[in-house]
Amino acid sequence: MNAKYLLSGVLISMSIVASQTLAQTSQKAPAATTAPATTRPGVTLINLHLKQAVAQDVFDELARQADVKFTTNGNIWDQDSLQIPKDVNFTNRPFWSAVWEACGLWNLSIQQNYNIDLARRIMLFSTGQMPGGDMPKLPIYETDGFVIQALSFSRQQSVNYSQPQGATNYCNVQLRVYIDPALRVQSFNSTARTDQAVDDAGNSMKVDVNSRMPFVSGSPPRSLLYDCNVPLKYPDNAGKKIAHLKGSLQLRVADKMDSLTVDKPLAAAETSKTIGNLTVTFHSLKKMAESNYQLSVSFDGNALGSDTVWQLLQNNAQLIDDTGRQFHEVGGSGTWNKYTVNYVRNAGEDPPIGDPAKWVIELPSKAHTMRVPFEFNDLPLP
Repeated sequence: MNAKYLLSGVLISMSIVASQTLAQTSQKAPAATTAPATTRPGVTLINLHLKQAVAQDVFDELARQADVKFTTNGNIWDQDSLQIPKDVNFTNRPFWSAVWEACGLWNLSIQQNYNIDLARRIMLFSTGQMPGGDMPKLPIYETDGFVIQALSFSRQQSVNYSQPQGATNYCNVQLRVYIDPALRVQSFNSTARTDQAVDDAGNSMKVDVNSRMPFVSGSPPRSLLYDCNVPLKYPDNAGKKIAHLKGSLQLRVADKMDSLTVDKPLAAAETSKTIGNLTVTFHSLKKMAESNYQLSVSFDGNALGSDTVWQLLQNNAQLIDDTGRQFHEVGGSGTWNKYTVNYVRNAGEDPPIGDPAKWVIELPSKAHTMRVPFEFNDLPLP
């Protein structure tokens, strides 16, 4: 894939964070020449040809082809500007490229979604809902179904009073990563690896240890959007731009999935299933109050730490009603392999109806780690 699909002058992110936004002149990403080192599912391609279609119909079809959902901030579909019909022609277009172009046609933007129950829903805003209206342009890089966007630059300095000569001067570039819907992301490393970083004065900005500045992603599991930071060092005589920044992102994705499904979990007997090298045992689901439920489940096989188990439960388990609406997981407790998980009926969008009809956990029976390259030129420095 090359940069011909990158849209000039169209913004789809509304998150502008930290000290300086990288919103200067529009920048085309260099063509991607480095493919990820491991195999992966094919890029999600959109084929859509509509004459004089309104925005809602276009996004409904994009959602259907990619098996995702779009949600909106209020009923924006009723706005007059979104009733203007447009011709849309996408042939074998990567999903995010198609979404960006559709956003540009109706002046829409995309917001990060922090609601774990709506993780595979893409949140659309009308730019008219934002203070100041139109948003600035941000640098983007596109490769193999991924779109990587440079959001902002921030800088911090720390001094060890016992060793003043050991003062550190770190900075970072924040990225937003748009994931191809075909990928089932199991984990995402929110600190990028830096291969090259130099400013326009010739100073190296690469940190000696890539893990020097760990960050935790604010994205929910199963998300299609992740935030990531690129740790750098700020030179003493810094130039005016980061002339060249090159690195890679790391994520772990499933090659093959399998699931344990428990129907009518309030009355179900204990049941187990081995997926890959991990055995999952459903013990029981109990109704604790009118809208509260408590699950008992255990995991055997791997030496799983509590964080990993909670990640599995949050990423891959769902308690749903008979229409597929999800109950909201609100934490729990456990030992090294046996856990209780609390669920409640969410009163927000699409709340479940009645008691749970099914508990499902879907796990990778085979997974691999991917490295996704990125590259930017001429990012402004403060």
